[in-house]
Amino acid sequence: DEEGASLDTFEEDASRIVDEAYEYCHSRMGDNALRLFGYDGKDRQLSDTNLGVVSVHPVDQPLLPKSTRGRREHLVFTEVERVLKDGFVPQDEGLKAEYEALVQEESGSICMLARAIHSRLLKAALLETASRYQTRGDQRGGDGANGCHVIRPLSVTVPALPDS
Repeated sequence: DEEGASLDTFEEDASRIVDEAYEYCHSRMGDNALRLFGYDGKDRQLSDTNLGVVSVHPVDQPLLPKSTRGRREHLVFTEVERVLKDGFVPQDEGLKAEYEALVQEESGSICMLARAIHSRLLKAALLETASRYQTRGDQRGGDGANGCHVIRPLSVTVPALPDS
């Protein structure tokens, strides 16, 4: 079936463009995506001694609010979109023509590609920072060390008498 083969080729081409665009953006972003999740540029040797210990984040040390983390993530998205529009070109000549046609269109294809790359970058950064550096994006744990083993402080209000 000719239509099925054409769809398979399109899917393969799209997948190759996404993979190549991801690698390109990843190389241009450096460790910026990691920094969203608490990486401070220092390589740490984590010890196994405190891996089972969990603590509560001190109430007097404010955590980074979700709105601030969202704005930082949006900055990364904007940069990914800019890099895709201004600097990325697939290496394969056949893909290059298809990609350049997408960039010229106002169909939103670049925005969709940027969303896919952005999501993939953030997921990879979260995985690396949590597993390798044990840090969190909301700055739990203070200096960033062992942030994965720190929980948010809870505040609960309970009525004195039950409703009845």
